[in-house]
Amino acid sequence: MTNPLSSRVAIAGVFDIANYGDQLFPLVAAYRLAKYGIEVVAISPVSQHTLRSDAVQPHDLTWLMTTDEAIDAVLIGGGNILYNLRVDYTAIWQLDRSKFGRGQHTGLWLGASIAASFRDIPFGFNAPGVPYPFSGPVAQDVLKPALEAADVVAVRDEASARIARVAQADVSVVPDTAIDISSMWPRRSLDPVLSAVQERLGLDGKPYAAIHLRANPGDDAHIADVARHLDAFCAGQQLQAVLVAIGDDMGDSLTARSLQAAMTSRAFVLDGSATLREVAAIIANAQAFVGGSLHGYITAAAYGVPGVIVTAHPQNKFSGFLKWMRRPQDFAGTWQKACQTVTEQLWEGSKPVVPGEIRAALDWHWDSVAEMVQNPDRRRKERAAFLRTMIGRASSRQGMGWLLSPSAAAAKSAGAT
Repeated sequence: MTNPLSSRVAIAGVFDIANYGDQLFPLVAAYRLAKYGIEVVAISPVSQHTLRSDAVQPHDLTWLMTTDEAIDAVLIGGGNILYNLRVDYTAIWQLDRSKFGRGQHTGLWLGASIAASFRDIPFGFNAPGVPYPFSGPVAQDVLKPALEAADVVAVRDEASARIARVAQADVSVVPDTAIDISSMWPRRSLDPVLSAVQERLGLDGKPYAAIHLRANPGDDAHIADVARHLDAFCAGQQLQAVLVAIGDDMGDSLTARSLQAAMTSRAFVLDGSATLREVAAIIANAQAFVGGSLHGYITAAAYGVPGVIVTAHPQNKFSGFLKWMRRPQDFAGTWQKACQTVTEQLWEGSKPVVPGEIRAALDWHWDSVAEMVQNPDRRRKERAAFLRTMIGRASSRQGMGWLLSPSAAAAKSAGAT
């Protein structure tokens, strides 16, 4: 039985970018925490958002710091957001100039930690990825006090845990929380969505494969090579192709249309205007998924659809989730290998089954989050110490001007009147 909503948690992530996976996280958190009586509000780095129409509308980090609305705890993640970048990248004037643009990562996880400590409410890490090692000084002076102040420190793979443990932190490893999508949206509940999107695209009800390609702009040779392998695969398996744009901020819609033009077999494009549910419905009802998107693969796995992750640039987030699934064979470094692998899966009738360990680990994780909300004083001393550390670090590098300037400006303005 779901309890009446009595608490409120802010979940911070890069929910302001046009990426299917990132925009799932607040929805999954709300689904999972509802039974504990916890409401979820989303937070992103800035207030300029590129959202799918059924995504959660996020507030920005300044709102988290300054709002008078009741917030009982903060969750940070998921996604690959626990970056080791220079802390001064959190400055507002650099947000649009950083390599991450609006989806700026360091300001997100560190800013959310500081905001929670400033509000004296608990915070925790909701299974983000830690893609790069931290330098010794930053691990000691920034990451360590932040993780010590957090009530929940969960990351999504062992490689991320090894990086975080450099800060002598007690780190748990839990699966990417998006695997709960099939519980949140059971397949049958997506049937009306599937019918509507099939009619819009002109699909005729024949079997299809869901395909995702991420490519550099203008990489026509690579796109042509992928098209050649997909044409052979689709012809051999008598499948149509639905080319799914997962992240429009990475140019996926343009790439999908270029791939469609290069293919000789019948292909349809589900572009970045599609809703989250439409993407889920297309993947959940495909004969197979092949692509470079982790959350495309996770969606396929959740619904028991054969899938292969294909990329020439392996990342820990891929191998980490495949380890949870006990399916390391679902990775390919080339499209030729990917098409061979998924063909074998279809011949064998092999379908992924989510292991019980994944469900158990996520149950434990969400229980820990609920316990964090119910015990707000547990890390109060550590939060205060973390906040003192951050203020001292900023003052030692920039002087006291940054802290005093708002008051000085107000005094000057009052004197002028």
